[in-house]
This record gives sequence, structure tokens and C-alpha cells, in this order.
Amino acid sequence: MSETVAAEVAAAQIALGEAAVRIRPGGWITKADGAVASVSNLDDASLNGVFALRADSDPEVVAGLLDRIAATGLPHSLRLRPGAGDALRAMAADRGFTLLGELPLLVLDRDDLRRPPEPEELTVRRLDPGEAGIVAGFVADGLGLSPAVARDYLSPRLFELPGNAAYVGEVGGRAVVTGLGFAAREHVSVGGIVTDPAHRRRGYGAALTAAVLADAFTRGSRRAFLQSSPMGMGVYEALGFRLLERQTIWSGTSDVLAFDRSVGPVRH
Repeated sequence: MSETVAAEVAAAQIALGEAAVRIRPGGWITKADGAVASVSNLDDASLNGVFALRADSDPEVVAGLLDRIAATGLPHSLRLRPGAGDALRAMAADRGFTLLGELPLLVLDRDDLRRPPEPEELTVRRLDPGEAGIVAGFVADGLGLSPAVARDYLSPRLFELPGNAAYVGEVGGRAVVTGLGFAAREHVSVGGIVTDPAHRRRGYGAALTAAVLADAFTRGSRRAFLQSSPMGMGVYEALGFRLLERQTIWSGTSDVLAFDRSVGPVRH
């Protein structure tokens, strides 16, 4: 069953990626046997790379896709499924890539959502596309991403696409937490959960995440997924998420964030 769920999540990720790159000047995505490559044309390794969809993906196919991205001159990354063979890992090492760590992939079925009590002082609202800069600012400040890259990737055009939504949680009219929900193939990918440092440990991140999920489930999604950092695991598990698998990420740079490539950073 877990392999079936993983395949469905991967299909949703690819669909989200295809939608996102269509609005990016110079962006593209291509699928080969057991792998997919995507390029945002932005100067960040998290937003350009290859995802080997199977543990036994052909290293030559993966290498060919990496070559195509390398030819653009953009920083890029490689994501591998659990159990990836020695040949894939050796290929990454031969290219000068470094294993940066694991990306836990978590999933949540609609009926398993456990909503926490929402702090009385917190008001969550869905943003208009023109307000996307609020989320971009939080992502840049909270995760050390280039402000220019964050603004460019999380542009109003991205949130004009069907199924894409950005959210903000406010206290006294001030934004204190943000989040993203991108829906495709009856799945919603959650990301951009960033809480202002002065307002952490008050339940705002959990409440905002639950609101994103509830909205997406109301609009027809049946399953949610995200890639979590160690900091966020406990928060997401308390909401009902379960670990599906641990992927590994490789890159020639050391600044790759925990990204779902179709959506953005998911760390607090």
C-alpha cells in the first residue's frame, strides 16, 4: 500500500511541477524512464533538479537529465527514493555531489486530520494573489533564501493557478505565520510554514497548517503530503501525518533547503 501511495504522491508532485514551470520564463520539466527533471530558471539548487522516481532508476537516464540541467549553469540537486542502489549513489558522488541528508516525506489522509485548538488571538485568512509578497517575505527571512528568488518564485502568477493558495495568520492585524497549499490529482502539498521568531511556540504553525489542510479538503483533496525538517516532524505528526518514506538529497552546493520542488520550503 505504501508504494501505491508513494506513486500517487509522486504523480501529484509532477503535476504541480508542470503547472509551476509553465509560468516561469525559461522553466521546463521533462520525464524519462523512472525520473523527472525540472528547472525553474532561478539561482537556487532547491528549485532545479532531478527526482529519481524509483529506487532502481537507471543511473544513465538520471545522469543524462542531470547533464541537461548542468548545461544551463544553474545550481541543482538530486533526490533519491529509499533503497537507491549503489550505482545511483556512486553516480552522484562521481559528479561531485554531496549527500546533504534525508527528507522525510509525510502523508495525511483527509479523515485522519486532527485539528488543534486554534489560538483565540490568531486569525487565518487566504491571501489574494497580489498579496503573495507576504509569504515570499516570510520564506526569505525565515529560511535564509534570497529575497529576490523567493519573490520571483512565489509570485502572484503562481497563486493565480487553480488549486494554488497562500495563507497568513495574523495577530492584532500583524502577520505572524504563513503557509502554502497547492492541489493536484486529489492531493494537496503543504509548504511555506514559517512562523515569525518572536511568535513561535504558541501553536500558530500548527493552527495555520490545519487551516490550509481543512480548506484543501473542503475543496476536494483527499490526501495531503509534505516534506518536513526534524524541527517540524512533531508538529505534523500531532496533526495526523504519518511517515511514508525518507528520501535523500544530493547537491554540489550546501545550501539546499527542505523543499518540495513544486511548492517551496516546508521548514519552520
